[in-house]
Amino acid sequence: MGPVVKRSLVCFALVLAVSLGMSAATAAKERGKGKKAHVASTMVLNAVGVDGASGQISSAARACRAERRLTFYRVNSEAGIPSGEPVAIVWTGADGSWTVAAPLYSSDFFAVADTKRARGVVCEPATSNTLRVD
Repeated sequence: MGPVVKRSLVCFALVLAVSLGMSAATAAKERGKGKKAHVASTMVLNAVGVDGASGQISSAARACRAERRLTFYRVNSEAGIPSGEPVAIVWTGADGSWTVAAPLYSSDFFAVADTKRARGVVCEPATSNTLRVD
């Protein structure tokens, strides 16, 4: 075998080894995607008033409490005040607490936490109780 043939075989072997390694890594990554635990969350709307609202989201997984996106809704409002529309989008603190600092008019209010994907978990969506501002 000549030197050109040997170099060609070595290059081919290297390309083959790298390709197989990348395929194995991709397959392992794909297998790992389905292994995220689905974690439930509960949310409570603690208080609403003309000065705003506050609440708390709870979950067994810390990742499902911290930095969670919530949408705050107004429903059953009086005439002239839009109903069924989002009032605010807020984020939870590290402990799962959240606030809406806005003037709230006479209506019923509730909040919805979006699904959140975090390292190793999928945080399920949650809906709070409803409270009224009179």
